Amino acid sequence: YLELMLAMNENAISGNLQNEMDTMVLLKRLPQDALYEERALLLGKMNQHELALSLYVHKLHVPELALSYCDRVYESMHQHLSDGDTDEFNEGGSTIMLDEVLDLLSRRWDRINGAQALKLLPRETKLQDLLSFLGPLLRKSSEMYRNYSVIKSLRQSENLQVKDELYSQRKSVVK
Repeated sequence: YLELMLAMNENAISGNLQNEMDTMVLLKRLPQDALYEERALLLGKMNQHELALSLYVHKLHVPELALSYCDRVYESMHQHLSDGDTDEFNEGGSTIMLDEVLDLLSRRWDRINGAQALKLLPRETKLQDLLSFLGPLLRKSSEMYRNYSVIKSLRQSENLQVKDELYSQRKSVVK
């Protein structure tokens, strides 16, 4: 059963299964203390991404699965990027795997909302530990700022040229 579920892409659940049973019903039928990977797949189908990631990281203790899940979701939704508003989920009693989180941040900095990620980190996280995440993020941010500044200047220049041309046209009509 597990191999079958792993072989299936979360978006490729058979049409018969989708027609016969709602995802929520399937989720309720799964045992609470087992089948975490299947539960994560169903949660992903319901767009409960934080809960799915929590299962991969805290219950299964396999951050690589969480990383591949993030990649799948990002690739399928990269045209519809979220503004980063998320409901916080904190599983009682779980300990944060800070090294794994920092590694994930440093590897996927370009796909993570930096402000939201920083809010979720413990306050005692050292800035030195965040350099591999913040460095590229700040470089990209400043590059985007410079690009937008250039675009803004070009548009202002174009606007002035159009106004000058309009003035010249009106001036020639008045003569």
